[in-house]
Amino acid sequence: MGLKYCFLLPFFFFHPVNAESSFPPTASVKTNSVFGKTILLPEGFSYKVISGDNNQISSISKPDMNVLSPDGKFLYTSHEIRDKKTYKEMPSLTRLQLATGKTTTLIKGLYAADGLKWTPWNTLLLGQEFSEGFVYEVNPENGHHIKRPLLGMFSHEGIAITPNGIVYLADEHQHGAIYKFIPDNPLAVDSLSSGTLYTLSKTGWIKINNPMRARQESIDKKVIFFDRPEDMEAGPDGNIYIAITGENRVICINDSGKKPVITDYISADAGIIYPDNLVFHPNGDLYILQDIPKYTQYLNMTTNGIWVKHSDRNSQPGNIKLFASWAPVNSEPSGAVFSHDGQMMYINRLESDRHITGAIFNITGFHN
Repeated sequence: MGLKYCFLLPFFFFHPVNAESSFPPTASVKTNSVFGKTILLPEGFSYKVISGDNNQISSISKPDMNVLSPDGKFLYTSHEIRDKKTYKEMPSLTRLQLATGKTTTLIKGLYAADGLKWTPWNTLLLGQEFSEGFVYEVNPENGHHIKRPLLGMFSHEGIAITPNGIVYLADEHQHGAIYKFIPDNPLAVDSLSSGTLYTLSKTGWIKINNPMRARQESIDKKVIFFDRPEDMEAGPDGNIYIAITGENRVICINDSGKKPVITDYISADAGIIYPDNLVFHPNGDLYILQDIPKYTQYLNMTTNGIWVKHSDRNSQPGNIKLFASWAPVNSEPSGAVFSHDGQMMYINRLESDRHITGAIFNITGFHN
């Protein structure tokens, strides 16, 4: 039976459209408005803009990754500002109070702030996505931050932290390696101040002697390289999942044994072009957001958007389908994170044009 869909038009209106089509969405959508970042959702889902104002570009420019506080009251957002003339005055990390809509800037002036994760000891890790980038540990209350050079100097987008305090990292580069940091004192408040960084090779994890030269050491050691490893998540099964954007696949690393086992969780044959951000729903389903180059705005919308791979607990285990279509006129979906009850997804519109305001909104209609 065909489903009805709605066009999601941030900053404008919610307009139901009668369109008989089988799931996933297949309609091609055009927009003439610079703000018409349209996504096509299945029936039963809706959206609400929760942050974003075209008249206050500095307050929401380049929203990239999100993380939700453990109590569910605050949404933290990194801002990937790359304009070298203005980044020092622009927000790098903001906190949105969901009940009131109040946004507080916690950090300004970090170039290309990107990767963002909550630690088991209740701090934030904020990564910089450029070749000389670092990870900073942040106090979520006041924004006080400290550089953690032991986590390596490279392009930080993907960060994943296991419940036992091990940190996995990816170098977002066309020849990017995967890293693991094992603290000397896992789960301690200062656990990132001492420990060992490793890089992933065909024989297992190899120690990095100088984290400041992590990329070069990985080259010297001839480790495994991937084409743009970007976002990563610690899965509910304890494995590490990484979007390999340049290879159109998502890999899974099982690191429970003596030697890590790497498999394709989503292969290139699945047809997901440029997978970028990942997020697990509490029911185990994996949602994949695409990083869409400008030129793909001329393609049919069904090649772009948000995909889902169902977990074994779902009635359609392993099934991959397009959840939402996104018309990327100079923008991409990014930073998806679920509310703790799984009923709402928070997601950003990350614009490629620095003169266009981004937005943060939620999508409702999910169920466990």
